[in-house]
Amino acid sequence: MSKLEHIATIDYCYWRLEKLNEALSKPKSTIEQLVDEVCGYNEVEEVKKEVITLLEQIIESKKGYRFGLFGR
Repeated sequence: MSKLEHIATIDYCYWRLEKLNEALSKPKSTIEQLVDEVCGYNEVEEVKKEVITLLEQIIESKKGYRFGLFGR
């Protein structure tokens, strides 16, 4: 991956983390809560999984970017 691709990946991951934070911060309507409960959907658990994946991508891209800077 090129340095630019590492930077783009890091930028996207931080942007996505911000969007997930906004989504969790917004209160849900009663009907949305009921639908989630009936369907067995756990938004917090889903977001948690995505956050872990995003953080892993950030770490790997930062490692790759640093290696690209100092490895040559």
